Amino acid sequence: TFLACAGDWERGIPVVRRCMELNPQHPGWFYFPTSLDHYRRGEYEDALKQAKLANLPNLAVVTLNLAASAGQLGRTADARSAFESLRKNHPAGLDAQTARDRWARFVWDQDLVEDLAEGFEKAQALVAAEPQTPSGAAKSPRASCWWAATTTPGPTAASTPAAPGRRSSSWRGPTG
Repeated sequence: TFLACAGDWERGIPVVRRCMELNPQHPGWFYFPTSLDHYRRGEYEDALKQAKLANLPNLAVVTLNLAASAGQLGRTADARSAFESLRKNHPAGLDAQTARDRWARFVWDQDLVEDLAEGFEKAQALVAAEPQTPSGAAKSPRASCWWAATTTPGPTAASTPAAPGRRSSSWRGPTG
């Protein structure tokens, strides 16, 4: 990982990929250098996929990679999701200079850090340009999901009459 982030991508990325092969249940942060590698080559779609695979909202730089990749791709929903995660887990990371400083801790290539910051700023612009919902008019996330109707709780044991010969209270085991 550090080989790649230090700029030796040709040696570092194969090492990371080999570690992934040897341990299929590797830590999620292994996707951080692979995401950066795709990003530096302008492969933003793959960079976004790798950052999502990390599934590490508590690691700020991974969420920052999500935002930068989404910004370069013009993906408002992914950018919004990244900023919501940052707002929840790393509120200081919402600032472009703070994001730049966090990347600079891991990435020694200043040009790549500036490219990431550019993607981050594009993501900020996407989210800022999004139409705002009037206060109180926000839809529930469940309301727009196809599965909302299938996961809505039905009648409970307490509200359903017991079948003839059965107790209406909760099951108490074989001795009862």
